[in-house]
Amino acid sequence: VSQSRYGDPNLRIVSPQRPDYVSIENLTLIADSTPSNVATPFIRLDAASHSMVKNVRMVGKWSIPNLSIITATHVGIELRGYNSSVFKSENITIENCQFENLHSGVYVKYDVENVNIHNNEFENLARGVNFNDRSNATDGFSSGGPKLINITNNRFDKIFYEGVHVGTSTTALYKSNIITRSLPIS
Repeated sequence: VSQSRYGDPNLRIVSPQRPDYVSIENLTLIADSTPSNVATPFIRLDAASHSMVKNVRMVGKWSIPNLSIITATHVGIELRGYNSSVFKSENITIENCQFENLHSGVYVKYDVENVNIHNNEFENLARGVNFNDRSNATDGFSSGGPKLINITNNRFDKIFYEGVHVGTSTTALYKSNIITRSLPIS
């Protein structure tokens, strides 16, 4: 566990190995100050595989009238993979989480594959799920972009822009098999 380079007290688990089988469950994470330009996500999975975030509530300090102080780095969960089959993030499940008062609940960057986002609540956000936003689509870290993403049975409430945003790219990136659906109530 280490402290971030900005001196903030965020919990970090750092390893020279690829993180596999990480499970983060049953937590409440609350921002303690107004967002700044040095924001970090509550949870960031870099090149992770076979991992799960379940029953986690993430509460930021953002509100819709304050769009000018928020950036895309003010997010609940950030998934990143890097320009290689070895360093992509894959087989990730995000389940039964609550995202409140953030720019984006889930922010997906670069090469991320086979992600299941289901039974979550997204409330008072600029974007619920944000894929390949323009700011990260052209910096050379991605060889294929996000694919095989399954978004099911989520609730989106008070979303300023989009519940699910799939950004554009000026490079050869692609977003494929991003499926959204609501399961019938029985």
